Amino acid sequence: MQNPVTFADRYKFGEKLLRTTRRNYPLRSYTRCWTYSPETKEKGVIQMQHLHNQIDSERDRVKKFGGSYFRYITKMLGKKTSEQMVGNCNDYTDIAEVVAKMNPQKNCNCFQATIRKRNPNNLVSSEGLDHNLLILVDDKTADSINSYFKAKRKNPNAKISVPRLNKQNTVVVDPWGDFVSNVQQAKVRYKSFFSKAFRIPDDHKVFIVPEETFPIRKEEMNVLKEKFPNLDIKVPENLKPTEKSSPVSKLLAYVKNAFANLSA
Repeated sequence: MQNPVTFADRYKFGEKLLRTTRRNYPLRSYTRCWTYSPETKEKGVIQMQHLHNQIDSERDRVKKFGGSYFRYITKMLGKKTSEQMVGNCNDYTDIAEVVAKMNPQKNCNCFQATIRKRNPNNLVSSEGLDHNLLILVDDKTADSINSYFKAKRKNPNAKISVPRLNKQNTVVVDPWGDFVSNVQQAKVRYKSFFSKAFRIPDDHKVFIVPEETFPIRKEEMNVLKEKFPNLDIKVPENLKPTEKSSPVSKLLAYVKNAFANLSA
């Protein structure tokens, strides 16, 4: 019997995942500032540098690089103060991935991913594309992705093609970009709306590449579920988050107003 979960079901789950993540963690992002106009960036250069330093300090606090992944995630989900509510795309994606795995769905598998560009001569590059996002895929695609990484772990030097994403069934969730879409729509966004951040030439093609997921043991996941009940997607959305936070729209308005005030 075929699993009834469809692309539409994964898309709806992606919307709830994005909403839950951003409602609880409206992170102020240094790299998001690069989507602003050159004039706005020039006016806000001091604030941007301060935000960059905050993110580095916060990553040091949560021990993002090295150490226990479970301890890192626990600290990430336990962000409390405005000083801690900072992060770029990879910090946002780490949080959203755990939220997705705290709320497992049938025929809906979550992986982190990144973007690459290919020029007319078929040369692939990641230059200027240091970006992380999430993809939600069906079981068949997930099996291909897991098999690929299993083979790469066994023989890192093996020339194995990265598994192709099923464009009809894959859902893209980008917490940093604040959108949910299919694969093609995401590619268009990265080349248009986010062109100031990624600077992808018009004659280059964009494609999304899955990345290996971080393992969290079942008992560790149970601890996270108990400690952070506000991240249960099934509960009413008016459940008060663990920590008080401003809506995303107010956050973005605050940042833009801070830049604007410099010229006053």
